[in-house]
Amino acid sequence: MRYVLVFMLLVVFAGGAFAADLDVGRPVKSDLHIPSNPAYDGREGGETVADAYPIMALPFGDSGATCDNLDDYDEACPYTISTSADVVYSFTADFDGFVQVDLCLSVYDTKVYMYDSGMNLVDCNDDFYFGDPPECHVYSSMLEAAPVMNGETYYIVVDGYGGDCGTYDIQVDSYEPPPPCELACPDGAQLEGEPPLEDEYVDNWNGGCGSIPPAFQWIECADFCGVTGWYQYTGLDFRDTDWFDCLATGTEITWMADAESSTNFYHLNMPDCSDVSVLQTMTAGPCIPVEMTIVTTPGEIVHLWVGSANFTNPGDVPDDEYDYVMRIEGIEGVSASEQGTWSRVKNLYR
Repeated sequence: MRYVLVFMLLVVFAGGAFAADLDVGRPVKSDLHIPSNPAYDGREGGETVADAYPIMALPFGDSGATCDNLDDYDEACPYTISTSADVVYSFTADFDGFVQVDLCLSVYDTKVYMYDSGMNLVDCNDDFYFGDPPECHVYSSMLEAAPVMNGETYYIVVDGYGGDCGTYDIQVDSYEPPPPCELACPDGAQLEGEPPLEDEYVDNWNGGCGSIPPAFQWIECADFCGVTGWYQYTGLDFRDTDWFDCLATGTEITWMADAESSTNFYHLNMPDCSDVSVLQTMTAGPCIPVEMTIVTTPGEIVHLWVGSANFTNPGDVPDDEYDYVMRIEGIEGVSASEQGTWSRVKNLYR
């Protein structure tokens, strides 16, 4: 998938929540929109990196309000042309490792990103959470594992989607990545078979509405083993997305999934590629299984989407690829014609 392809889709599907999102592995902003929450009380980080509010020690917590600030910075992760007011925090790392920057309890549609001292982008996130209070607010942001180096100064920018601003809550702490997660593919599972995600990759395998022509993979077995991750095209970062169709046999489908890295699993409403929205979501991994019940009618074609929750490699995925497994009960199909082990899945195209 290419950015030029994204531009074409934006032109064709302008006005739809889908166009800038699922086609390139991006989360959908549905019609639900978190409006600005005006707050002008001066409680916030610095206006620019020159007067950034210093974080003296971790863990660190603060709250503030951005509507009385200016729009000094922006990064696309993945949404472009943001005009939101932003504020800046700074800290100097005293260790090599990772930090987590969490805006969970912020009450507007946030964005957060981090620069190093040379103003090079380290990490960026727009939508991490999709819940509602008292859990984390929908469309609030988090840098799950931003890498840092001892002695380097970093700048954290609290921003917003579009022109949104409001009251935010920021929590910053060191982060210890979990032990590596390794999943086993069940015997007899259907294998995705997608080619490796090499640089300049064009996803004509199961890239769904992001491929020209659209490309979907039919799930024909209860157990399914797939591979996803990231790649570069013309020097830009892309996330692999997998789009699937299956046929319901009764009044509900049970969809179970797990992954070796944090991964989003979406149940889509998709009359066609000009009208795509997300009906249900769940996030699995690493080695944290999840389950969803989908209400169906017999003979209904059900549309599913899988993609990493991170738009770039969080730093703990070798070779920019990782495995996920799914079990889907309540669909019509046949046993996979090819039996295989998990190692065989990984080596199909290597």
